[in-house]
Amino acid sequence: MTIFLRLVILATSFRSSAAAVALAAVPVRLSDVSLRGDWGIAQERDQEVLMGLNISQYACHFTTTANLTSCTADNCITPGGPGKPLCDPLPHEMGLGGYYGHYQGHWLSSMSFLINNTGNATLKAQADSVIETFQRVMEAWKSKYGFDGYLFPYDPLVFTERLLKGHGAGPYYSVPFYTLHKLMAGLLDQHVYAGSQVAFDMVKKMAAWVHTNVEATLASGGEELWQRVLLCEWGGMNDVLYNLYSHTGDATHLATARRFNGWVFTAPLAVGEDDLADLPFPHANFHLPEIVGNARAYELTGNQTDRAVTQAFFDSLTTNHSYATAGSNSGECWQQPQDLGAFLDDQTEESCTQYNVLKIARHMFQWDADPSYADFYEQAILNGIIGNQNRQDRAMTSYIYMLPLGGVQKKPWGASNWSFRCCWGTLSESFAKLSDSIYFTSPSKNAVYVNQFVSSSVMLDHLGVKILQDASFPVSPSSTTTLTISHLGDAILLGVEFDIMVRVPKWLKQKGSITVNGQKEDADIVPGSFYKLQRAWKDGDVIEVAFPMSLWTNPLNDHHPIYNATLAFMFGPFVLAGVDVTTDIFVPKGEQFKSNPETFIQRTSDSALEFQATSKNGTAMRMIPLHDVMLESYVVYFMTAGTKPPQPRNGYCPHSQRMSKPLMKDEVKKLAYKLDVRAEPKELVV
Repeated sequence: MTIFLRLVILATSFRSSAAAVALAAVPVRLSDVSLRGDWGIAQERDQEVLMGLNISQYACHFTTTANLTSCTADNCITPGGPGKPLCDPLPHEMGLGGYYGHYQGHWLSSMSFLINNTGNATLKAQADSVIETFQRVMEAWKSKYGFDGYLFPYDPLVFTERLLKGHGAGPYYSVPFYTLHKLMAGLLDQHVYAGSQVAFDMVKKMAAWVHTNVEATLASGGEELWQRVLLCEWGGMNDVLYNLYSHTGDATHLATARRFNGWVFTAPLAVGEDDLADLPFPHANFHLPEIVGNARAYELTGNQTDRAVTQAFFDSLTTNHSYATAGSNSGECWQQPQDLGAFLDDQTEESCTQYNVLKIARHMFQWDADPSYADFYEQAILNGIIGNQNRQDRAMTSYIYMLPLGGVQKKPWGASNWSFRCCWGTLSESFAKLSDSIYFTSPSKNAVYVNQFVSSSVMLDHLGVKILQDASFPVSPSSTTTLTISHLGDAILLGVEFDIMVRVPKWLKQKGSITVNGQKEDADIVPGSFYKLQRAWKDGDVIEVAFPMSLWTNPLNDHHPIYNATLAFMFGPFVLAGVDVTTDIFVPKGEQFKSNPETFIQRTSDSALEFQATSKNGTAMRMIPLHDVMLESYVVYFMTAGTKPPQPRNGYCPHSQRMSKPLMKDEVKKLAYKLDVRAEPKELVV
């Protein structure tokens, strides 16, 4: 059956109501979770970064182009208004032709999460002052041009005279809608998490401006022009508009969100095709936010095509394009399925992509409460986010753009107050919302899912209960975490009935145990499931969980025989890195090392995750989790055959050519243009 016919069948069979779907798991509010331990420290460092910015510098590109200030620095966008107060942009912030202003949106989102999670009034006052500044910028553009709702660090001509006419955004900018998404999302987050009505009014005006200009583009050039516009990276414009719709119920917001649908990407995914490397520009962080939007669209409308697109994407990514870290891409781009070896270098992987794939996994967990998504989330956040903040340097928090996975590397730390690249923004958000996926509840709120083993507490006001989690994970060899129940009300003697669902990790190979008040649970503990604890919980009840971690081998995701001996080694969910090394060629001791890494790797400490690996010739190598590597030289993937395959093809966005089948068929492209994205949510939207 041709792809064309399969899509036609789908077009007549995929129908869904416009009603929101019934979720199986609901996130716990940020305000109900408190972090402690390492994650709490990481959040505090992030807060210091965000509060340390000079707000005049932070807003300079915006205020100068709106002629509210003037600017003479090397990276000024325009000179600004004559005689106006002088400002300098953020240190080494991008100038004309780059992407600037995106970090300001991330900052607003990050601050909103921290405000909600901590209740800190100082953070709230700082954020409100920034919102007021942006409000003045929006009003300045209105005074100049007569239309409301424009907020951007450059004149509207970047949209109206360049991008929306199909010419790209140069020489003024690179990816306008990408940055507009960050700004709109930041303002919406400030409303949702920090209660700002001013921010809410602003983002609604911005949505109206977007709607007007998108419809004008369609009126002038039709879908052909609009789809050409969407070939310029546009972030998660669909996602923020769907989220706005969820708070306004305004059908215009839903309809505008539907417009942001790049058919060249989503049409093949709708029928299960892995097209990640077949795109005109297979840039990972271009398309990941779009899938986040598809996931949100499914939740709000029940549209089964949105779910199919999301599922096909996630399955393709995890099966064909991912590394041991649960991350993907090299040089910011995807390669052909299971063709990662020739691209394994210092450009794998990008922090932004890990931030966005975690969003997708979080959405998908909510649909079915499938523990596999929580397992994935654990592996991805521990290996690709937590270790991307330098914990050793107290003088200056540092972040990572790329997390190198190939060869002998060092983490390429960059100061958090310099340059303000895309990953500075996504990592700022990541460390501000570390508490958002530790716990979930059932929709009826009579069950609590414990998804991650992190020292923290969660308030369950509807039950009058607080759960305190003291995680000994990952260091303790004998204990994973302890959960202590405390009552907030008068039910201390009778107890409160609800279920506690403890994730049993897929990586559990040894026999695990769970005890309640010292009494061992009898039911089987099955890896890759939730263990259900059901009873009337009394004040002071204690649950002790022991899921011992084991060593295992994680081969490189590549189908070429020359990479059969390119391996990463794991301990539970953690990628182990060889540190203080000079080569990635390492032939382990033992004939069965691929299936039994414990034959050459031994843990050397009960108080830290420290390991020693022994080679075939008897030399020793120190190993620690990748997320604990700070300044050391390290290796993630080892060449265990004693020889090294051909070296990677370096460069920005390298990608392999499809060998087994051609690029996306012309009939798919043609059909994509025939499908009507203007239909109501009940209709198929590819």
